[in-house]
Amino acid sequence: MLQSKTVLQVKTPIKKTGGKPKTKPKLKTVAKLKKEADAWWSKATRYRFAYKKDGEYWADCITCGTPAPIKKLQCGHFMSRQYNSTRFLEQNTSPQCYGCNVMQQGKQYEFGIALDELYGAGTAKEMHRLAKIPHQFTREELKQIILDARTEVNFYES
Repeated sequence: MLQSKTVLQVKTPIKKTGGKPKTKPKLKTVAKLKKEADAWWSKATRYRFAYKKDGEYWADCITCGTPAPIKKLQCGHFMSRQYNSTRFLEQNTSPQCYGCNVMQQGKQYEFGIALDELYGAGTAKEMHRLAKIPHQFTREELKQIILDARTEVNFYES
């Protein structure tokens, strides 16, 4: 007797888990982490130099001395942010008003004088030297910078 060659295939239903299939979380790129680190570092830098006035945090522009609420100030860099080796150094960053930081290209000469007065003679020269050392950030470094800056900001805002 011949047996039927037809085989019925029964598909087992796949249970849905309530949405999209589970995938690994996407890692943030170094560029995105750097942008996030910049934002937190900027805020922490402005708080670092701040004082309370009328229930609000204020700071003075490092180059012209104009006082302003920290929300209206920027995080100025003595050596440009393009230099990763000094990008997140406290001695390289200070609050600056928009006029000095943007309209007058950071007033680097005055910034350098202020750094030497604040941190000691030769600080500006050292920042210049350090800026020339190439550095590529890792995700881990940037995550730590974000965590540290966020912790500092939370200290002031709590």
